[in-house]
Amino acid sequence: MKDKIIFGFLIGLISPLFFMPLIVWFFNFLYSNIFLSLFETLSFIRNLNSVDYPSLISLSLIINLILFLSFLKFSKSSFTLYYARGILFSTFLYGMVILVLKF
Repeated sequence: MKDKIIFGFLIGLISPLFFMPLIVWFFNFLYSNIFLSLFETLSFIRNLNSVDYPSLISLSLIINLILFLSFLKFSKSSFTLYYARGILFSTFLYGMVILVLKF
């Protein structure tokens, strides 16, 4: 039981990190009409002056919402609800990080 919560927590921590470059690429493509490569997107993330990190992190948490709701919707047993609980805990941790960065 505890290992399922930890595994869900790790999924919730890692998935926004993979989703974040996609969000940056999407908004760069949307607002500048320039197709950026993945390398240019990652170099844009490293630029500290032009990135609002709390907003970027909060947008990347959309993937956690999708994962959480899919674990709740498609759970055939009560064990998969522990994965959803771990994802929820990691989302709360990201929320605390957003608050620290914002204020």
